[in-house]
Amino acid sequence: MLTRVRAQRAVAANRLDPSPDDQSLLGFALSYALGTLLQRRFNVGRARRRISASEYDCLLWAAGGKTDWEISIILGISKPTVTKHILSAREKLGAVTKAHAIAIALREMIIR
Repeated sequence: MLTRVRAQRAVAANRLDPSPDDQSLLGFALSYALGTLLQRRFNVGRARRRISASEYDCLLWAAGGKTDWEISIILGISKPTVTKHILSAREKLGAVTKAHAIAIALREMIIR
C-alpha cells in the first residue's frame, strides 16, 4: 500500500503515484467490478428472454399490488390464465412464491 509520506506527497501534488503492487491491486479491482457488471447485464438479458410478454405483464401488475382478478380485468384474460402466467414465470425464475418471483424480477431488473 502507499506509505504515509508518499500518500501525503501524492495528495499535496494532486496526483496519485501508486506502487506496482497498488497498480496490480487496482487492476484486479477494476477487472472484478467490470466482470460483475457484465455478468449482471448478461443475466438480465437472459432472464428477459426467458419470460414471455404475458408473464412479464402479469408480474409487472402483480408487483404493482394488483390481484390476479384485477390483472385479468386489466389484460382482458381469465383469472386462471393470469395464475398460469405467474406460475410459469415463477418456475422460470426459480421462485417459490409470487412475492419471491416479483423480488427476483425487481432485483434482476426484469421489471422496474
